[in-house]
Amino acid sequence: MDLKDRLINILKPVFRIYSPTGEEAELSQHVHDYLEGCGFRVHRDRMGNVMAVRGKETSFPLLNAHMDTCQDESDREFFHETDYDRETDRFQLEGVQIGCDDKAGVGIILCLARYTGLSFKALLTVQEEHGQRGVRNIPPDFFDNVSWSCSLDRRGSSELVTRYGEKDTCPEYFSDILREIAQEEGMSLELSEGIAADVYYLADYCPAVNISVGYYKPHRKSDYLIVNEAFKTLLVVKRYLEQKKRIQDLIDTAGK
Repeated sequence: MDLKDRLINILKPVFRIYSPTGEEAELSQHVHDYLEGCGFRVHRDRMGNVMAVRGKETSFPLLNAHMDTCQDESDREFFHETDYDRETDRFQLEGVQIGCDDKAGVGIILCLARYTGLSFKALLTVQEEHGQRGVRNIPPDFFDNVSWSCSLDRRGSSELVTRYGEKDTCPEYFSDILREIAQEEGMSLELSEGIAADVYYLADYCPAVNISVGYYKPHRKSDYLIVNEAFKTLLVVKRYLEQKKRIQDLIDTAGK
């Protein structure tokens, strides 16, 4: 089984857990148990946010996604029928919102946890869709040993979000190195601006970006995920983790 098929198998149960804002408990428990089974030290707070780390480094890259969706009661009866269509390379259910935003990011993080031995921190949040309440309640000391952050929570296949309103979430040299590494993997990323996401608050602690993960029609019926696009992002983020020393050296040099 190749890595893309493994990603598909991880996404299937994630998509079949109904998790609108305020009802993330089942998915939060699933994520907690999954990361623990991958050798992470995991903490789940009272809200349901999942904070995890693997490795013994003094500083870590952070991967972030959110577990809540904008699904509503009209989706509840049918969402469990969500499956992967190999012909279209999509997760989609006509007329139903399956919550690609941001189950795509959740699945990518779980796949990297299971099928690599790479060290990183993971932050899977609740209530992102309602004012980013989850990330705003993370204890600041969680970020003490975080050197940079990559959120996996952007539509499409080619965007790197580095600005929200008047706030830049990272310096230009940081986005440049991430785009360069992505290009080495055959993925062209264009700088973009966002409206609201966890990364806005993560940027208070470290250079932070939000990257496209292959979902479309977010917050709408018949939303869908193109798996090959999510898989390309997975490979790029895997390369970021593998080249974390290259990225960290650039951050250290710029800070002198």
